Amino acid sequence: MRKLAAGGAPASELLTVPQAVEQPQLQHRNVIMDLPPPAGFDSPIRTVGAGFQSPADTPGTDVPPPGIGEHTDEILAELGYDAETIASLRSDEAV
Repeated sequence: MRKLAAGGAPASELLTVPQAVEQPQLQHRNVIMDLPPPAGFDSPIRTVGAGFQSPADTPGTDVPPPGIGEHTDEILAELGYDAETIASLRSDEAV
């Protein structure tokens, strides 16, 4: 790489995916983000961020993804299911 750079050749090192996600610049720009662990997990969740930044508003998050079933009741309620039906679905282990 030094010889190519010294000769002015546009070149870059070829990295594996695990090597690439460990690059400090990706973490600094929040392309790769470590989020706090959700309930039931012991380690942070590594995820991909937006990949770009803007002066006004850079998309992103600082919360982990929801746990499995964490929002089931709210979603079913939004779909029109009443509390009794949701409870029945839970007792039947349908959700």
